[in-house]
Amino acid sequence: MYFLFYFLLFQLLLGHYIPALAAAIERGNLDSKNIQVNLGSVGIGNGMTGPLDQYPFYHQMACNNSYNIPIFSEPVCNLMETTLPLCLRLIEKCYETDDVLFNIYPNLFLKQMIVKN
Repeated sequence: MYFLFYFLLFQLLLGHYIPALAAAIERGNLDSKNIQVNLGSVGIGNGMTGPLDQYPFYHQMACNNSYNIPIFSEPVCNLMETTLPLCLRLIEKCYETDDVLFNIYPNLFLKQMIVKN
């Protein structure tokens, strides 16, 4: 007999949805007519659970952390600081419209700026 365990491990935006997905799997397992999913564990890496709460701290953690070791160049740090209001407006738009793309744009924007600089 084989025992298969499934592990849900996600990062970033999906971290917001993983607890709900795990709960749905567990609820589905209660019905014996469904295929049983043996959920071993659930993990969230760099979980994006509350972008409006988390984004304002990215600059601080990456550029002005308590170790005094910036992980990005000064131009990237400046860009992160100056574009924060735009990113927050896009995230607010996501909340207003339930359009997840408004939440993805700030992530893509920040990553693109970091790579270019």
